This record gives sequence, C-alpha cells and structure tokens, in this order.
Amino acid sequence: MKRVQVLLSSYNGEKYIQKQLDTIFAQKGVEVSCLVRDDGSSDGTLQVLRAYQEQEPRLQWVQGENLGWRKSFMELLRLAGEADYYAFSDQDDEWFEDKLLTGVGMLEQRPEDIPLLFHCARIRKDPGGEQEQQMLPRPLSVKNALMQEYCQGCAMMINRRARDLLCAYRPKGTYGHDFWVGVVCYLLGEVHYSPRPLFYHINHRDNTTATGDVHACQKGRLQSILKGTAPYNNPCRDLLEGYQGYMPADTAAQVRQVRDYKETLWNRLRLFADRGFVRTTREGTLMLKLCVLLGRY
Repeated sequence: MKRVQVLLSSYNGEKYIQKQLDTIFAQKGVEVSCLVRDDGSSDGTLQVLRAYQEQEPRLQWVQGENLGWRKSFMELLRLAGEADYYAFSDQDDEWFEDKLLTGVGMLEQRPEDIPLLFHCARIRKDPGGEQEQQMLPRPLSVKNALMQEYCQGCAMMINRRARDLLCAYRPKGTYGHDFWVGVVCYLLGEVHYSPRPLFYHINHRDNTTATGDVHACQKGRLQSILKGTAPYNNPCRDLLEGYQGYMPADTAAQVRQVRDYKETLWNRLRLFADRGFVRTTREGTLMLKLCVLLGRY
C-alpha cells in the first residue's frame, strides 16, 4: 500500500478535530499517517491531540506559534516526513473512506518524477442543508492560474516530487496553500480531478478559512480597490524566482508578461485586453481588469 501523510493545521478546534481524525484514520487501501501542527490554540485542542495520540500512534503533532492558516499549512509541508503522497486536511471536515485511495489510484497512473496534484469535488454541509459543489478541474489558462485558485487545500493530494519542489523555494509573498500549491503544480506538472465528491466540507460560523462566499469575496475586493490596495496577490515574481528553470519557455514568457505589466502603459493595456487573463465569472473578470488598469494587481 502507498504511504500517505495527511497534513492538518489546527486552531481552537477542540469541538471538531476528533471526528475528523477518526475519518482520516478510517481511510481504506492506503498506509495513512497524520501530522498536526497546532497554530497556537487557546482552547482544549492540545488536550484532545494528546489523548488521541495515546490511542493512535499514527498521529504526530507539534505545537507552534500562531502564524495564521496560510503560513501554518506551508510550514507543515516543510515538517512532513517521508511518504509517497501528501494530503492537506481541515480540522473540521469529514472524509469518505476512499478519499485518499481514489487520489492515489489516479496519480499512480502518471510518472512519479513530475509534480502531480489530485483534487476532488465536495459536499458542503451547513445549517441550511447539504449541497454538492464541483470545483474547476484545472485553470482555464496559464494566466487564469496566476490569479485564481481552482481548488481547496482540503481537497488536495500531491506526490513526493511536488512536495520536494514546493519545499525547495520559500515564497516571499503570503499565499494560501491551496493557491500556491495549485499554481505551482499546474505550471510545472499535472492536475487530476475527481468530479465525485469525496468529503463533507463542514461550514461553521467559526471556520478559520474562507467559506466560499463569492459575493462576500467580491465585496471585500471592491473595498480594497476603494482603499487603494491590491485585492489580488500577484505571485509572478515568486514563481519566476523559484521555478523559472522548470517552466516551459512559453509558460515562463506568459508569467513574465504578467509580472512586468506595470512597467509601461502598453504592457498594462495589453494585459487588460488579454482574453486569457480572466476569472471564471463576468463580475470577477471586470474587477480584475479594473485592477490592471489601476495598477493594483
């Protein structure tokens, strides 16, 4: 069986984390272990982890300072041990028992010496009921990948080659692990997707990561524009600094174009008119194009 290490960042999750750990260690057909990095919890999360570890030696955990979930998950990648595959987990979801095996089955068909990413659909649970939610199987284009995440970290699994590349360079910008891992794997390797939901994404009012509210995100970006700040992260400098040597020439040229768009008015207008530099919704694309004209991307 293939070894899969699950990477989980916890924060004040005493009410939920035990149930999620149960679903992780109930995975079928893989040799699973779990590494938890606690991001400075002030509730009883550490006590839950200690008690759980006494009964389940495949659980390891470390206590860390509060970095925020973005940096905490990236730190987990660097702390990870030897495995064939690595999967990210939220502290309050519930996985189907074949979530990891499905991902392994897809990625095993591909060469192990290239970065591979697997992700899947989900079923969102909230007080209003359940709703099946599909993700974008892969970005619409290279330029779309540079400014829009297409999958969630809790749906991701990567192979060892991807993990090694991600750990070889520490980006200077602060990106969510789902965005950074997704764009690196798409530009340098392959992305594979299961349209069958493989877990319940539980939406609590106190979730530590975003809940996927598109209108709330758009409102927040508009507020950033009005304040004169950039509502989108531009990862192009980090991508070129860390991985230009691994990119196909055409891909690197497109990333450089987006990196350098503010250098001249012509560059800005060219990117504004570029049909590949879009988001998946008309409203999102209009907001992105406005940011390009204002130089706030």
